[in-house]
Amino acid sequence: MSQRKNILILGSTGNLGRQSLDILKSLPEYRVVGLTTNDNVFELQKQIKIFKPDFVVIADQEAGSRFKAGEHRVYIGEEWLSKAIEREKIDCVFNALSGVVGIESTLAAIRARKQILMANKESLVAAGEIIMKEAKRCGVEILPVDSEHSAIFQCLIGEEIEEVDEIILTCSGGYRGGEKNPQIDSLLKKSKWKMGRKITVDSATLMNKGLEVIEAQVLFGLLAKKIEVVIHPEAIVHSMVRFKDGSIKAQLGPTDMRLPILYALAYPERKGVPGKELSFSNLILNFKKPNIKKFPCLIFAYQAAKIGGTMPAVLVAADEIAVEYYLKNKIRLQDVPKIIKKLWMGTGINTGISSIPA
Repeated sequence: MSQRKNILILGSTGNLGRQSLDILKSLPEYRVVGLTTNDNVFELQKQIKIFKPDFVVIADQEAGSRFKAGEHRVYIGEEWLSKAIEREKIDCVFNALSGVVGIESTLAAIRARKQILMANKESLVAAGEIIMKEAKRCGVEILPVDSEHSAIFQCLIGEEIEEVDEIILTCSGGYRGGEKNPQIDSLLKKSKWKMGRKITVDSATLMNKGLEVIEAQVLFGLLAKKIEVVIHPEAIVHSMVRFKDGSIKAQLGPTDMRLPILYALAYPERKGVPGKELSFSNLILNFKKPNIKKFPCLIFAYQAAKIGGTMPAVLVAADEIAVEYYLKNKIRLQDVPKIIKKLWMGTGINTGISSIPA
C-alpha cells in the first residue's frame, strides 16, 4: 500500500466539510490530520473523537477560549487557517470554507505546494486571477468540488480547451415557491441539494449560479460570453460542454454532493458511493432560459465577469452583506438583489442592463 496522504479539512463542521468526512471514513489512502471550524466547537469535538487529527483550528477567539484541548494541537484565531498549512505536515487541502475568508488559505496552500480540492467558490470569484497565476507558478493542481464545475472538468478530460464552443451551466431555477416572504428554514427544506445557509440563499436568488459563471471563467479560461446558464428543474444534468463540431458532452447523476466530493478525493480514479442510482426508465429532462428580470443577480455576475479586475470581488462583498441582512431577518428574500444593486451602484458601475453581456 502506498503512503497515506495527509489531508486538512478547512470548514470541517460546515455542510460540505461534514460530507467530505463521511466519505473519508471509507478512503484508507487518506489520513485526516487537521480540522477547522469558525465557532462550532460542539461538532468539532465529535469529529475529533472519530478522526483523531494532529491539530485543529478554531477561528473565533471566544469559541476557542471555551474549547477543551486534548492531545492534539489547538490553534485559535482566523490567521491560523493559513499559518497551520505552512506549519503542519499536509499533502492535500480541502477548502470548504464559506466566503472570502478562504482566499488567504487557498494562497497559503498553493505557496506551500499542496494539492487543493476547491469548494470555496468565493476564493476563485474574488481573487481568481491571482490564485490561478500562483497555482501555475507553483505547479499546484486545483480540483473543483462544485457539482457543476466537477461536471465540466469531467467532460473536458481528453479534450482540448481550444475545441470548446461553450460551457452550459445548469441550475434548478432559483426560488419558485408561493410564499411572499420565505424564511431560511423554508429555503433549506425545499432545496434539492444539501447545502449551507449562505449558499442556499444564493441559489434562491441565482447569485450562486452567477458566481459559478465567474468561477468557470477562472477555472477553464473561457470568456463569460462563452458560458451559458440554463434552468434544469430536475437537477440531473449537472453541466454540459458544447464543442465546435456541434457535439455536446454532459455529466448526469443524482443530486448528491458526495459524488463530486468523492470524485475530487479519488481522482484520477473513480470509486463508488452508497446511495440511489440514477434510473433512466422514467427520466424526464427539461431545460429553459432563466428569467433575468426575476433573477437580476445573474446579470450582475455576467457584468462583473465582463468588467473583470476587482469587480467580481465587489460583487461577492455586496452579496455577503445582503445575505447576512436576510439571514438576520432584516430584509426579505426579494430585497437581496436590491441591496446588492444599491451597493454596486456605489462603485459607479451602471447595472441597469437587461440582457447577458456579449
